[in-house]
Amino acid sequence: MSFFGGSITAEGNRPGGYIKLMDSLIMQEGVANNYELVGAGISGDKIYDLYLRIEEDVLKQSADIVVIYVGVNDVWHKSSSGTGTDLPKFGKFYEGVVNKLQAAGIKVIVCTPAAIGERNDNSNQQDGDLNQYSNWLRTYTAKNNIPLVDLRHALEAANALDPL
Repeated sequence: MSFFGGSITAEGNRPGGYIKLMDSLIMQEGVANNYELVGAGISGDKIYDLYLRIEEDVLKQSADIVVIYVGVNDVWHKSSSGTGTDLPKFGKFYEGVVNKLQAAGIKVIVCTPAAIGERNDNSNQQDGDLNQYSNWLRTYTAKNNIPLVDLRHALEAANALDPL
């Protein structure tokens, strides 16, 4: 199983990160021989970066399953440095990444971008874009029968229980 994304994925592959924690759980369950978790995250990456490095970082690794977690930098970098990805291009590149993975017989799991600045209460200007990108992913995955991990929704639900 490969995790494909930006800095959150890169951090997930470090000690204490979510990929390493999952690896530990798999070992505790005694099924480590059945799974290999590979982190393919690069800090700052956006969806078009994933598209450009898919061959080397994922397809050559022969993963059975790929979890895609990207979108925060696509939104954040629009306002911070003018290098983000607008929604139509995000969708086109995302479809291209998924199509390449599926053409190689790889099962795809998609994650929505969760937050920028750890807020999701519309107090930061990127919340609206995060909602749009997440809504696009929800529609796209439902239409194409692709499993979705809705991190944006989970964060909103958690925030409703315990506001920041």
